[in-house]
Amino acid sequence: MTGLAETWGRLKTSGHGVGDYVRLRLPAVAACPTYAAKRTTDDSVALILEVDKRALAGLSKLPASKGFELSTSALSPGRSGRARLILALSEPEFLDVFSSLADDIARTLRGVTSETEAVAALVDRLRTWQEFLRRFGSQGMSRDACRGLYGELVFLRDCLLKVLPGTEAVMAWAGPRRVPHDFQTRHGSVEVKTTAAATPHSFRVANIRQLDDRGISALYICVVTVDESEGGKETLPEAIDGLRSALGAHAKRLDEPLISAGYIEAQRTLYDSPRYSIRSIRFFQVRDGFPRLLESEIPNGVEGVSFAVAIAACADFACSESEVLETLSPEGYDAD
Repeated sequence: MTGLAETWGRLKTSGHGVGDYVRLRLPAVAACPTYAAKRTTDDSVALILEVDKRALAGLSKLPASKGFELSTSALSPGRSGRARLILALSEPEFLDVFSSLADDIARTLRGVTSETEAVAALVDRLRTWQEFLRRFGSQGMSRDACRGLYGELVFLRDCLLKVLPGTEAVMAWAGPRRVPHDFQTRHGSVEVKTTAAATPHSFRVANIRQLDDRGISALYICVVTVDESEGGKETLPEAIDGLRSALGAHAKRLDEPLISAGYIEAQRTLYDSPRYSIRSIRFFQVRDGFPRLLESEIPNGVEGVSFAVAIAACADFACSESEVLETLSPEGYDAD
């Protein structure tokens, strides 16, 4: 066990009881007294912040989600005084996810300096985790989502890190923020399409804006073709481990986009299969004449447009990795 899970594990024999909870303070959080806690009535775990009631004034609605609940409890009567903000596990099956959520919040709270900031930071992180739980729950990502994430990580690790420093490369990874293009830099954008088809004939475009190059200096499609088998080179978690190693001191920058993409380390074992091997990485430049539909061409009233693009029809737009990286690099790229 690591992080808060380890602290919660010690609460059966240590800590100071407060009301319904046994708790241990987290000394790394300086902005307000913050505790790892365990409810004495049912052994469920929680994270507790103690703040001035005025720090709660901006809370119009407390975030809630499957897996956790947030509540307040006054420590003194009246409108002034102190109060507890209690983030508690609500369903045992979400314990692993909740542990990651609580660790993420505890890390975030280390960087704030006031009680008002602490409350705002807590609520902000919970909104991110609300979206995670809404989309993925305790079951993790689908096979298609895993494949898509793997392809984006391959482009980041094997291509983009050749021309951009670690922090800048991770910041360019925009796909988890659910914007039109997976990677966005000052010099161009890249949309990654990953397929496990033995002979891929096409790639799907789920959002019509993915192939829209208006206002972008250059837009490229990266088609990553993989084999999925038990004898493959690496699993998704192993690819993430390798990327973290390549990023070195910048590895923490991956935490936020990975959560938004649907991956947390607590669910690592869900992704022990399949294993992936890269068969090919191909690039195409999206420009005038590229086979696509544009938003301006869709009749009024037509919504939710998705379509497939035949790879053979993209042959005239093929380009090399070197050409793409030379465009994306602020200083150019020399393949030698």
